[in-house]
Amino acid sequence: MSEQNSVAAAAETPAQRTRRLVERGLKRRYRSEYLFRSYGIAAIAVGLLFIGLLFTSILSAGLSIFTQTYVKLDIEYSAEELGLSEKPTAEEIDLADYQALVRAAMRERFPEVEGGPTCARCTGSSAAARSSSCASA
Repeated sequence: MSEQNSVAAAAETPAQRTRRLVERGLKRRYRSEYLFRSYGIAAIAVGLLFIGLLFTSILSAGLSIFTQTYVKLDIEYSAEELGLSEKPTAEEIDLADYQALVRAAMRERFPEVEGGPTCARCTGSSAAARSSSCASA
């Protein structure tokens, strides 16, 4: 059988030999190109997966920003608690400390909470301060 191979190899022309070598090289090249393309597609897919995970993580962490909480409080607006006279003027009513009533109701409803706002606007200590902007906001 080796005689036949040697005879066939001897009968092969240089052009046929070159063609056989090129075809064998092309198969290897196509296989390498297929693997390279597959690795590239896999890398892009993994990258997109991680970007999706990143966006999911960001959205799930920031979703709580879009929620609102409402607290229903019973507040009694009496002239005594607001520090108003028996017949208050419009200016007295305007300058009354309504925030103090809200804070007292919040303290009564949530006694375990400590601290709170520190600026004059948030604490409502004066009408002028309530109308100005809060530095900590």
